[in-house]
Amino acid sequence: MLINRLFGILTLSAILTYAIDLKGYEYIVVGSGAGGGPLAARLALAGHKTLLLEAGNDQGHNLNYSNFYVQHYPDEARQARNLNTVYGTPDGRQHIGIDPPPGWNIKGILYPRAGTLGGCTAHNVLVAIYPYRSDFDYMAELTGDSSWRAENMLKYFVGLEKNGYLPPGKRGYTTVESVHQIPHGGDHAMCTCPIGTEDDPMAVLDSKFLVREVHRLRVVDGSALPRISGTFPVLSIRMMAEKAADVILSEIGTN
Repeated sequence: MLINRLFGILTLSAILTYAIDLKGYEYIVVGSGAGGGPLAARLALAGHKTLLLEAGNDQGHNLNYSNFYVQHYPDEARQARNLNTVYGTPDGRQHIGIDPPPGWNIKGILYPRAGTLGGCTAHNVLVAIYPYRSDFDYMAELTGDSSWRAENMLKYFVGLEKNGYLPPGKRGYTTVESVHQIPHGGDHAMCTCPIGTEDDPMAVLDSKFLVREVHRLRVVDGSALPRISGTFPVLSIRMMAEKAADVILSEIGTN
Protein backbone atom coordinates (compact mmCIF):
# COMPACT_ATOMS: atom_id res chain seq x y z
CA MET A 1 0.00 0.00 0.00
CA LEU A 2 2.81 2.40 0.87
CA ILE A 3 4.64 1.56 -2.34
CA ASN A 4 1.47 2.17 -4.36
CA ARG A 5 1.01 5.56 -2.75
CA LEU A 6 4.58 6.63 -3.46
CA PHE A 7 4.31 5.31 -7.01
CA GLY A 8 1.20 7.42 -7.47
CA ILE A 9 3.04 10.54 -6.33
CA LEU A 10 5.94 9.87 -8.68
CA THR A 11 3.56 9.12 -11.56
CA LEU A 12 1.74 12.40 -10.94
CA SER A 13 5.06 14.25 -11.04
CA ALA A 14 5.89 12.62 -14.36
CA ILE A 15 2.52 13.60 -15.85
CA LEU A 16 2.94 17.18 -14.64
CA THR A 17 6.15 17.57 -16.57
CA TYR A 18 4.02 17.46 -19.71
CA ALA A 19 1.07 19.51 -18.40
CA ILE A 20 3.00 22.34 -16.71
CA ASP A 21 6.24 24.05 -17.54
CA LEU A 22 8.24 23.19 -14.43
CA LYS A 23 11.36 25.05 -15.45
CA GLY A 24 12.48 27.53 -12.83
CA TYR A 25 10.59 26.03 -9.90
CA GLU A 26 12.75 25.13 -6.94
CA TYR A 27 10.04 23.26 -5.02
CA ILE A 28 6.79 21.51 -5.93
CA VAL A 29 4.30 20.99 -3.10
CA VAL A 30 1.35 18.65 -3.73
CA GLY A 31 -1.69 19.50 -1.58
CA SER A 32 -2.67 22.76 0.12
CA GLY A 33 -3.89 21.37 3.44
CA ALA A 34 -2.50 21.83 6.92
CA GLY A 35 0.84 20.40 5.79
CA GLY A 36 1.32 21.57 2.22
CA GLY A 37 -0.20 25.04 2.54
CA PRO A 38 2.03 26.39 5.34
CA LEU A 39 5.09 24.64 3.89
CA ALA A 40 4.60 26.19 0.44
CA ALA A 41 3.99 29.61 2.00
CA ARG A 42 7.16 29.44 4.09
CA LEU A 43 9.27 28.44 1.09
CA ALA A 44 7.78 31.20 -1.07
CA LEU A 45 8.19 33.84 1.65
CA ALA A 46 11.84 32.83 1.92
CA GLY A 47 12.28 33.77 -1.74
CA HIS A 48 12.08 30.35 -3.40
CA LYS A 49 9.97 29.84 -6.50
CA THR A 50 7.40 27.31 -5.33
CA LEU A 51 4.61 25.55 -7.22
CA LEU A 52 1.61 24.54 -5.07
CA LEU A 53 -0.74 21.97 -6.61
CA GLU A 54 -4.26 21.36 -5.28
CA ALA A 55 -6.84 18.99 -6.78
CA GLY A 56 -9.77 21.01 -5.42
CA ASN A 57 -10.65 24.64 -6.06
CA ASP A 58 -11.65 27.51 -3.79
CA GLN A 59 -15.08 26.50 -2.45
CA GLY A 60 -15.59 29.72 -0.52
CA HIS A 61 -18.82 29.49 1.47
CA ASN A 62 -20.09 26.34 -0.25
CA LEU A 63 -21.41 24.16 2.58
CA ASN A 64 -22.08 21.08 0.46
CA TYR A 65 -20.21 18.02 1.63
CA SER A 66 -20.14 14.25 1.19
CA ASN A 67 -19.44 11.91 4.08
CA PHE A 68 -17.16 8.89 3.98
CA TYR A 69 -17.73 6.31 6.72
CA VAL A 70 -15.50 3.33 7.42
CA GLN A 71 -16.07 0.28 9.59
CA HIS A 72 -12.80 -1.07 10.96
CA TYR A 73 -14.25 -4.48 11.77
CA PRO A 74 -16.78 -6.76 10.02
CA ASP A 75 -18.21 -7.56 13.47
CA GLU A 76 -20.60 -4.71 14.33
CA ALA A 77 -20.45 -5.51 18.04
CA ARG A 78 -16.71 -4.92 18.02
CA GLN A 79 -17.06 -1.79 15.88
CA ALA A 80 -19.62 -0.45 18.35
CA ARG A 81 -16.95 -0.30 21.07
CA ASN A 82 -15.15 2.49 19.17
CA LEU A 83 -16.04 5.86 20.70
CA ASN A 84 -16.04 7.53 17.27
CA THR A 85 -18.60 5.20 15.69
CA VAL A 86 -21.50 7.10 14.11
CA TYR A 87 -25.12 5.95 14.01
CA GLY A 88 -27.88 7.48 11.93
CA THR A 89 -31.55 7.53 11.03
CA PRO A 90 -33.17 7.94 7.58
CA ASP A 91 -34.15 11.53 8.43
CA GLY A 92 -30.51 12.53 8.99
CA ARG A 93 -30.17 12.47 12.78
CA GLN A 94 -26.85 11.22 14.14
CA HIS A 95 -25.40 9.77 17.33
CA ILE A 96 -21.65 9.50 17.94
CA GLY A 97 -20.22 7.13 20.52
CA ILE A 98 -21.38 4.12 22.48
CA ASP A 99 -24.96 3.38 23.61
CA PRO A 100 -26.88 4.62 20.53
CA PRO A 101 -30.68 4.98 20.71
CA PRO A 102 -32.52 1.71 19.94
CA GLY A 103 -33.06 1.06 16.26
CA TRP A 104 -30.41 3.47 14.94
CA ASN A 105 -28.25 2.12 12.12
CA ILE A 106 -24.48 1.89 12.42
CA LYS A 107 -22.65 3.93 9.76
CA GLY A 108 -19.03 3.62 10.85
CA ILE A 109 -16.31 6.15 11.60
CA LEU A 110 -16.39 9.41 9.68
CA TYR A 111 -13.19 10.15 7.79
CA PRO A 112 -13.63 13.72 6.51
CA ARG A 113 -12.43 14.62 3.03
CA ALA A 114 -12.00 18.14 1.69
CA GLY A 115 -11.17 18.60 -1.98
CA THR A 116 -10.66 22.33 -1.75
CA LEU A 117 -8.06 25.00 -1.25
CA GLY A 118 -6.83 24.53 2.29
CA GLY A 119 -7.73 20.85 2.49
CA CYS A 120 -9.03 19.73 5.87
CA THR A 121 -8.38 23.14 7.40
CA ALA A 122 -11.49 24.27 5.50
CA HIS A 123 -13.88 22.01 7.41
CA ASN A 124 -12.51 21.65 10.93
CA VAL A 125 -14.40 24.70 12.28
CA LEU A 126 -11.31 26.02 14.11
CA VAL A 127 -11.04 22.92 16.30
CA ALA A 128 -7.42 22.91 17.50
CA ILE A 129 -6.29 20.04 19.72
CA TYR A 130 -2.75 20.33 21.05
CA PRO A 131 -0.91 16.98 20.91
CA TYR A 132 0.42 15.30 24.03
CA ARG A 133 3.99 16.20 24.97
CA SER A 134 4.72 12.49 25.05
CA ASP A 135 3.82 12.20 21.35
CA PHE A 136 6.58 14.58 20.28
CA ASP A 137 9.02 13.21 22.84
CA TYR A 138 8.33 9.76 21.41
CA MET A 139 9.27 11.09 17.95
CA ALA A 140 12.57 12.36 19.36
CA GLU A 141 13.35 9.03 21.01
CA LEU A 142 12.28 7.08 17.94
CA THR A 143 14.49 9.01 15.52
CA GLY A 144 17.31 10.15 17.81
CA ASP A 145 16.55 13.71 16.66
CA SER A 146 16.17 16.02 19.68
CA SER A 147 14.54 18.76 17.59
CA TRP A 148 11.29 16.76 17.79
CA ARG A 149 11.10 17.16 21.58
CA ALA A 150 7.98 18.84 22.92
CA GLU A 151 9.83 21.84 24.36
CA ASN A 152 11.22 22.62 20.90
CA MET A 153 7.96 21.97 19.02
CA LEU A 154 6.16 24.39 21.34
CA LYS A 155 7.62 27.37 19.46
CA TYR A 156 5.61 26.42 16.38
CA PHE A 157 2.39 26.44 18.37
CA VAL A 158 3.25 29.84 19.85
CA GLY A 159 3.76 31.21 16.33
CA LEU A 160 0.41 29.85 15.16
CA GLU A 161 -1.32 31.09 18.30
CA LYS A 162 -0.50 34.73 17.52
CA ASN A 163 -2.23 34.53 14.13
CA GLY A 164 -1.73 38.23 13.44
CA TYR A 165 -1.14 37.96 9.71
CA LEU A 166 -4.70 37.85 8.33
CA PRO A 167 -5.57 40.88 6.16
CA PRO A 168 -8.59 43.08 7.10
CA GLY A 169 -11.98 41.75 6.08
CA LYS A 170 -11.07 38.07 6.25
CA ARG A 171 -13.53 36.13 8.37
CA GLY A 172 -14.46 32.53 8.87
CA TYR A 173 -17.78 31.10 10.00
CA THR A 174 -20.01 33.73 11.55
CA THR A 175 -23.13 31.81 12.56
CA VAL A 176 -23.92 28.80 14.70
CA GLU A 177 -25.88 27.40 11.76
CA SER A 178 -22.74 27.36 9.61
CA VAL A 179 -20.90 25.30 12.20
CA HIS A 180 -23.79 22.88 12.54
CA GLN A 181 -23.54 22.12 8.82
CA ILE A 182 -20.22 20.38 9.43
CA PRO A 183 -20.20 16.89 11.00
CA HIS A 184 -18.18 16.24 14.14
CA GLY A 185 -16.43 13.24 15.61
CA GLY A 186 -14.43 12.33 12.52
CA ASP A 187 -11.02 10.74 12.27
CA HIS A 188 -8.27 11.38 9.75
CA ALA A 189 -6.10 8.63 8.31
CA MET A 190 -2.71 8.82 10.03
CA CYS A 191 0.54 6.86 10.09
CA THR A 192 0.31 5.49 6.54
CA CYS A 193 3.77 6.83 5.65
CA PRO A 194 5.49 7.00 9.05
CA ILE A 195 8.75 8.52 10.20
CA GLY A 196 11.09 6.03 11.84
CA THR A 197 14.57 4.63 12.17
CA GLU A 198 16.57 3.00 9.40
CA ASP A 199 16.17 -0.47 10.89
CA ASP A 200 12.36 -0.17 11.10
CA PRO A 201 10.86 -2.04 8.10
CA MET A 202 7.62 -0.03 8.39
CA ALA A 203 9.32 3.39 8.42
CA VAL A 204 9.06 5.22 5.10
CA LEU A 205 10.57 8.57 6.13
CA ASP A 206 13.59 9.71 8.09
CA SER A 207 13.39 12.41 10.77
CA LYS A 208 13.71 15.13 8.10
CA PHE A 209 10.63 13.91 6.18
CA LEU A 210 12.71 12.42 3.33
CA VAL A 211 11.46 9.23 1.68
CA ARG A 212 14.16 6.64 2.11
CA GLU A 213 16.09 5.79 -1.05
CA VAL A 214 14.16 8.38 -3.10
CA HIS A 215 16.07 11.52 -4.01
CA ARG A 216 14.63 14.80 -2.63
CA LEU A 217 11.05 13.56 -2.12
CA ARG A 218 9.49 14.46 1.23
CA VAL A 219 6.11 13.72 2.78
CA VAL A 220 4.75 16.40 5.13
CA ASP A 221 1.25 15.52 6.31
CA GLY A 222 -0.58 13.43 8.89
CA SER A 223 0.58 10.18 7.32
CA ALA A 224 4.10 10.88 8.64
CA LEU A 225 3.10 10.94 12.31
CA PRO A 226 3.46 7.49 13.92
CA ARG A 227 1.51 8.09 17.11
CA ILE A 228 -0.44 11.37 17.15
CA SER A 229 -4.22 11.02 17.29
CA GLY A 230 -6.20 11.26 14.05
CA THR A 231 -9.06 13.22 15.64
CA PHE A 232 -8.83 16.83 14.42
CA PRO A 233 -5.05 16.68 13.86
CA VAL A 234 -4.80 20.02 12.02
CA LEU A 235 -2.78 21.72 14.75
CA SER A 236 -0.30 18.85 14.94
CA ILE A 237 0.14 18.88 11.16
CA ARG A 238 0.53 22.67 11.04
CA MET A 239 3.30 22.45 13.65
CA MET A 240 4.92 19.67 11.67
CA ALA A 241 4.76 21.74 8.46
CA GLU A 242 6.50 24.65 10.17
CA LYS A 243 9.21 22.27 11.36
CA ALA A 244 9.59 20.84 7.86
CA ALA A 245 10.04 24.36 6.48
CA ASP A 246 12.76 25.02 9.04
CA VAL A 247 14.48 21.76 8.10
CA ILE A 248 14.46 22.55 4.37
CA LEU A 249 15.49 26.18 4.74
CA SER A 250 18.28 25.34 7.16
CA GLU A 251 19.65 22.81 4.69
CA ILE A 252 20.02 25.51 2.05
CA GLY A 253 21.22 28.17 4.46
CA THR A 254 18.32 30.62 4.15
CA ASN A 255 16.50 30.02 7.43
